[in-house]
Amino acid sequence: MKSVFRVTDTKSDLEVGGKWSNEGVTPDGRHFHLEGEYLEIDPPRLLVHTRIADFVGNIKTIVRWELEPRDVHGLHGTGSHRMGTGTLVKCGTQASQAVSISSEATTKAGRHR
Repeated sequence: MKSVFRVTDTKSDLEVGGKWSNEGVTPDGRHFHLEGEYLEIDPPRLLVHTRIADFVGNIKTIVRWELEPRDVHGLHGTGSHRMGTGTLVKCGTQASQAVSISSEATTKAGRHR
C-alpha cells in the first residue's frame, strides 16, 4: 500500500484574501495542518495562494497554479478515444529556495466552506 496523507477536514473561502486550511493524518498516524490565503484568482487560468505546513517547519511558501485547457484521451476496449477537455496544471512554489514541479491533471473547480 502507498503512503498517503489523508485529509480529514478542509475549509476554503475561494476569493482573493480568503483563507483555506486542511487537517489530516500522515502515513504514520500523526496529525497535520496546512493553511494559506488566496492571493490571485483568474478563472480558469490562474490560482496563487500561500501555504504553511506544520510538517515542514511552518515555512510560508507561495504556490502558483497555471491552468491550460487540453484534450483528454482515455483507453477504451477498442483503443484510445477523445473523452472531453481537461486541464494542464503547472505548479511552482517559492520559499527561501525556489522549487518547481509540473504535472498533468484533470480538475474540477469548486467552492468549499
